[in-house]
Amino acid sequence: MSDMKVILFIITFSITSSLSFASPYIELNTSKIPIGTLINIPVNGLPVFILNRTDDSINYLNETHSGSINHGESCSECDSIFRSISPNIFVVWGFNPTTGCEVIYASSEDDEWVKSDKYSVGYFVDPCSDAIFDLSGRKISGKYSTTKELEIPEYSINSGVIRFNKSIYPTNISDKNF
Repeated sequence: MSDMKVILFIITFSITSSLSFASPYIELNTSKIPIGTLINIPVNGLPVFILNRTDDSINYLNETHSGSINHGESCSECDSIFRSISPNIFVVWGFNPTTGCEVIYASSEDDEWVKSDKYSVGYFVDPCSDAIFDLSGRKISGKYSTTKELEIPEYSINSGVIRFNKSIYPTNISDKNF
């Protein structure tokens, strides 16, 4: 087993073993997520991604989206540049609501071809529509998806612990896609 698979198994195991199944909430200590790492937590059968952004991705978003405004986010506490409560932690539904396809995280650390791309800090791609979303979930290219942004679930962060309700469900999806 490669070192990366072992690390991901350990991270996934430690995260899932720390989730309390008796509680109506999912809580996760963000200090357990290595920088540049994305984890996927299924909620009601749908993927929720939690990404610990790198300094480069934070700087990129700050330069690219300075002056941006929130567009009716479900996360009222989210910063308009990062679309998250904390600049380094990004919580997002891990699928494109237009196509229903799970998006893929293209990390600048894992994929050599990303480093030569203009989106060198990484991005999300919808394999069904070829839409590309930056690390704030905003669409940056792709004509076959009407989605402008990936949806942010309602959540909170307190003392480095992310908390969201296990019964959350995205508001911007079509039943035909699921």
